Amino acid sequence: MRAHGLAAADRTDGPSYVRTFYAAQLAEYELAVDVLERYLRQPDNEDVRRFAAAQLSELRPELTATRNALADK
Repeated sequence: MRAHGLAAADRTDGPSYVRTFYAAQLAEYELAVDVLERYLRQPDNEDVRRFAAAQLSELRPELTATRNALADK
């Protein structure tokens, strides 16, 4: 099991905290999008396929927003 990336944010403050938080959040969004996209290449359940598609439509804009926010910090 991999360590949770937000734990590192506890040791920082101010702008450093924000940057660490966004970096950890970005990694989690990328992982979630990757898992859902891989599943949608060969779905084996219609309910899960619909769920994955719906989640992707919500996560992709969040991924973009998080990348932009990290680039601005």
